[in-house]
Amino acid sequence: MAARPPSAEKSAAPETRRELDAIDRRILRLLQTHARATNQWLAAQVELSPTPCLERVRRLEREGYIREYQAILDPTRVGYPMLIFAFVLFDRAVDGVYEQFRAAIAEIGEIVECHMITGDVDFIMKIRVADIGAFRVLLEDKILKLPGVRITHSYVAMDEVKTGVSTPVAD
Repeated sequence: MAARPPSAEKSAAPETRRELDAIDRRILRLLQTHARATNQWLAAQVELSPTPCLERVRRLEREGYIREYQAILDPTRVGYPMLIFAFVLFDRAVDGVYEQFRAAIAEIGEIVECHMITGDVDFIMKIRVADIGAFRVLLEDKILKLPGVRITHSYVAMDEVKTGVSTPVAD
């Protein structure tokens, strides 16, 4: 189960999707927390034999319900214990700046997420760094030099109350 769906299929337009049934939804829920589970274990959990279970998993991958499988690392153990949220006010006056901004963001590894949002600011970035000094260098040398960035506001997370990458799967 730990294999990644083929990237060619990931980039291709998804085929027409049928409605998810209860077994599909259970498979999706289980794989979010047990991505390395064997097909035999997964099949037993959803009360299918292994072959139809594997066929369902492959279809869910092919149809784009499962985008990828990944290892979730402990940021402290890999040297990035500090979590910072940076809000960015964007300068829309320059043509094509949004595409340049997106391309530049993709190249900065410490920015682990970036979302366009509503409200008083335009983007929120989730950033992982070793310490406040590393953040200062990142801010001054990269973030403030990104195309379209006009103003930033940064907030250091004092505690991670709830984290995760799971997506709710409706019944």
